Amino acid sequence: MVRTIQPKIKATLIGLAALVTSALPASADVIFKGARGPTDWQLDVRAAYARNEKGVETITETLFLKYWDGKQKGKWFFANVPYKHISSSHKESAGIGDITLGAGPRGTVGNFHFLPYGGITLPTASVNSAGTPALGNGRHDLKAGCFVTYLTKGKGFEVDGSLEYAVTGENRQKVNPPNELAAGFVVGGKLGHFRTAAGLTGFRRENGDYLLNARGTVRYIVSQKIHFEVIGDKTVQNENIPKATSVIGIMRYNF
Repeated sequence: MVRTIQPKIKATLIGLAALVTSALPASADVIFKGARGPTDWQLDVRAAYARNEKGVETITETLFLKYWDGKQKGKWFFANVPYKHISSSHKESAGIGDITLGAGPRGTVGNFHFLPYGGITLPTASVNSAGTPALGNGRHDLKAGCFVTYLTKGKGFEVDGSLEYAVTGENRQKVNPPNELAAGFVVGGKLGHFRTAAGLTGFRRENGDYLLNARGTVRYIVSQKIHFEVIGDKTVQNENIPKATSVIGIMRYNF
């Protein structure tokens, strides 16, 4: 059930939530970020909770579908669909976020794994056919980026990183916001059935607004088909974007 919110309050909630979560997908540097999965297809289901210094709480549930082919080289694509719950000052809203599609070549050179891509973020309608509001940025964004993973022999140690540049489009208010850059890295390794890593993720707009987060992540490997990962983020530096603390839980199924 979605509570009715005054338009101005709802717009403020959506804007604040976008500040909290805008950096999550692109710079969500995780274990094996640049490497293909063990099978051709992967279903990635994740739930993220974030709370910023203004008291805005956001829960985002995202469904990722990924495909890779080839061994040393090939191609890959991904699609993700988020659903958001936002609350602040006893007000709530929920709805579908913007959908992102991407594709590109992939390859392995020695111990390095690369997943470059081009993509587009598509705005959802302001209200869907079921009457559920859309909580995205309401614009078309063009994106280019690359995920990279360095793995030592035996996969005991790794470095993972990402870089993405987004050319933003005009939003529902007919405003074209500054372009955006997201980047990050984590460093870690294997501990039995677990893998752990830590690092930094960053998000910056061309007008100088930025957010820098410290990140820690732990992955539990159930089998080749199933594994779980938990990520924790905390803002360490910012400018005109509220500081936030967030936790992301991920379940991946390879098929």
